[in-house]
Amino acid sequence: MSKFIVYVLLVLVLVAFASQNLGLVATSWMFGPPIILPLITVMFICFMLGFVAAIFLVVRKAAKKNNER
Repeated sequence: MSKFIVYVLLVLVLVAFASQNLGLVATSWMFGPPIILPLITVMFICFMLGFVAAIFLVVRKAAKKNNER
């Protein structure tokens, strides 16, 4: 039951954070016009890119460690 309460509180905090970051931002690329997205979307994309990079590095390190044996 306590885990459920923690999860509900976490979701409420994330929803409050997202609702405060709905302003539009222009993201400029090297080519083409800037893309206009909500700030929370840009932050989520950055978070996911970092998460995927970290997972990739952990898997790579584990594979390298297994090859040394």
